[in-house]
Amino acid sequence: ADVTLRQCITFYIICGPAAYKFLVSKGFPWIPTRTVQHHMQKVNFDCGLLRDMFTLLSYKIEDLEPQHRIFGIVMDEMSIQPKIDFDPGTQSIIGRPTVPLNPKTIARYKAKDPDFDESKTLATHAMNFLICGMCKRIKQIVAWFLTFSSFDPHFIADVMKTSGQHQRATQLHK
Repeated sequence: ADVTLRQCITFYIICGPAAYKFLVSKGFPWIPTRTVQHHMQKVNFDCGLLRDMFTLLSYKIEDLEPQHRIFGIVMDEMSIQPKIDFDPGTQSIIGRPTVPLNPKTIARYKAKDPDFDESKTLATHAMNFLICGMCKRIKQIVAWFLTFSSFDPHFIADVMKTSGQHQRATQLHK
């Protein structure tokens, strides 16, 4: 049953929900879409490094030729409206940066206002890390964070290093 579930999740990831539903409707003996989605809900998408995605990616690429297992890591950032909000998925309050502020920024703000408290800042950007196939069209977000306008570059460097280690560990790069 676990092998069948794994194979169905792999097909679902590769094909997408519409194609998977179509193939099931044509008689392919796969687990119903809702069951696959139920198991996919267990995948952790909380802010930070998405370790579960590396496992799912390993299913997706296990049969690829070695030359198609070469990947790059792309970082992207976008502005967001700074505010505190409730995340019903995690039942938690979000809106604060999840990446430490740049120490130079903290020093600059504290020089202007000695009572500056970085824990009270609001996130102004959302940042994500994406693994992209270099020879085959494969893209997957593997980490995301909320940041202030200036963040600690050492923290981000560590995330990129860790992403690369996970990439190698799950045989994304043979």
